[in-house]
Amino acid sequence: MIAAVAIALLLAKAGVYGGLMGSIMLAMTISMQNIMTFATDEKVDWKKYQKALPISNISVIASKYLSVLITLVVSILGSVVFSLVSCLIHAEFDAMLLGLSVLSAIRLHH
Repeated sequence: MIAAVAIALLLAKAGVYGGLMGSIMLAMTISMQNIMTFATDEKVDWKKYQKALPISNISVIASKYLSVLITLVVSILGSVVFSLVSCLIHAEFDAMLLGLSVLSAIRLHH
């Protein structure tokens, strides 16, 4: 919720760079969600419970990779949307800022 308000303020007040800053904030928020999920799995020893379920190790690993890919796509789409909204608000399009927004979304997921 706080990130959404901060992104809205960035889009409105940071000029054409608001889309880039909003993209970075979105990518950081989403990637932190993956990190916290994986850390929680380790903390509560999820592996022990996983062995009791009819789920293969390959399925578990694939699901973790899939979750990262899905959040990466969401982050990239959010970056494009934030950049375009910022361009519409400030009536100025900069392809380099759009590219930087997408690259930052990709880079922050690694």
